[in-house]
Amino acid sequence: MPQIKGRIIKKHNDLVEGRYNMSIWQMRVFLKMISMIRIDDRDFKDYKIDLAEFVKDFGLGSNKNSYQELRDGAHELQSVILTIEEKLDDGTTELSNIPVLIKVTRNDDKKSYIRVSFHPDMLPYLMNLKNRFLIYEMKNILSLPSPYSVRIYELAKQYEKLKSRVISIEELKSFLGIEDKYPKYSHFKSRIIEKSVEDINKHTDINLEYEELKEGRRVTRIRFLIKKKEEGNNVIPPVIETQDELNKLLKSYKVAAPIIKKWREQYEDAYILERITYMQSHDKKDMPIQNHAAYLHSIIDKELSSSKKMDMTEKLRITKAILFSRPQLERQIMAKYGQIGESKLVAILEGKFPEKFSPKV
Repeated sequence: MPQIKGRIIKKHNDLVEGRYNMSIWQMRVFLKMISMIRIDDRDFKDYKIDLAEFVKDFGLGSNKNSYQELRDGAHELQSVILTIEEKLDDGTTELSNIPVLIKVTRNDDKKSYIRVSFHPDMLPYLMNLKNRFLIYEMKNILSLPSPYSVRIYELAKQYEKLKSRVISIEELKSFLGIEDKYPKYSHFKSRIIEKSVEDINKHTDINLEYEELKEGRRVTRIRFLIKKKEEGNNVIPPVIETQDELNKLLKSYKVAAPIIKKWREQYEDAYILERITYMQSHDKKDMPIQNHAAYLHSIIDKELSSSKKMDMTEKLRITKAILFSRPQLERQIMAKYGQIGESKLVAILEGKFPEKFSPKV
């Protein structure tokens, strides 16, 4: 089966379209933290960032000041406030001002790492996302030299399937947190738009072009034309490109067609792919999942971390109940694996009957 690899950036659409301005160093710390969130995390953790690894990831080895810049970027990120707009059911709009970080810890004796913690109010925009989110591989932004290039990449990536996005100049400046800068459009165009498009086309998995839309003689909006790069441009495309490919992958796990249709209508493709990735990570050679379709059923609409709530005592109780009602199954396991410990026996049955080990939520 194909595996879905790579560190992932995943954000709620409201966060992608939030209003904020970060330096490139603040942005790098922010994105690194997001990439460290695990699919089965239910709450934020203190994220330890190894600075040597960080410098290597972003290709910053030639910059002798990188460690200090990163430490300063993390410290300054504490003062960044995101303004997020949310449209309510009654048609009104709420604006929330949310701090990014709650804590930064440095060790001045061992200057090789920092520990950073997201503010709890960031949680709805970064975790347990099922719909209305953007997901992309972190490698696509590693070489972008400007925070504006990163933001415009994300804004374009949201509309990749639609192949174009129209944004007003006023709205784009608001997204980038530079409402009061570049009063002359020509300066905004040359320093922000053109440079970002050049960076994105050089370093990421999409190509951008843009058209100026005018009211009279004044440019008021930009239409970004978004095209996915072909293979061979030094950018690895996502494993799943089309609806047919995702359907084919689900069918390979023997998921019934009506269930596939239901999931595709209810969830975004990236969410389903995350569940498949999680299942693949638990499908071990020595303890294979026996029923992939059932396993996917058990996790598709539940928090993945919920399985941690069931302790080994409860799992052993369920294991004994299964074997009591299926004595032939116990003989089959013994014939295949011989004498095995309780933990491996539990793992085998958990893979075969995931629905029985899934806590009620």
